[in-house]
Amino acid sequence: MKKVLIVSDNHGNKEVLEQLLLKHPDCSLYLHAGDSEDFQSNLYPYLTVKGNNDYYIENLYRIVKIENHSIYMVHGHRNFLSDDVMSACAKNNGCDIYVHGHIHRPYYKFYNGVHIMCPGSLRYPRSTKGETYIIMSIDENEVDVEIKSL
Repeated sequence: MKKVLIVSDNHGNKEVLEQLLLKHPDCSLYLHAGDSEDFQSNLYPYLTVKGNNDYYIENLYRIVKIENHSIYMVHGHRNFLSDDVMSACAKNNGCDIYVHGHIHRPYYKFYNGVHIMCPGSLRYPRSTKGETYIIMSIDENEVDVEIKSL
């Protein structure tokens, strides 16, 4: 089983990204769903997408493969974030996982055959859980999502 660390919306707080790398060195993949306010080259090993506060990142979306799964990742500020639209977008792009940021509230659901999730925010959270991120454990047949607080 491989682990994926998923974050979003750290809004310039690079230290929290480094802390999470140290806390979760066993992850195979590190994803950032936008609003880092930094350059992609400064965020390694995180793969990121452009958020509404990102001026140095070009990717509006990204498709990442892990095991026999494909992840569609977008920030969400240019997307209609309904379950039907997100699941259709994932499927139309050959993906079974849809990750977005932007709303600063963490959640996970399995809808219409697609795992849909938002890691929340590492800065300026809009939930009672505070600053949050996701650890997703994944293998050929299973996807397990855990929302974690800092």
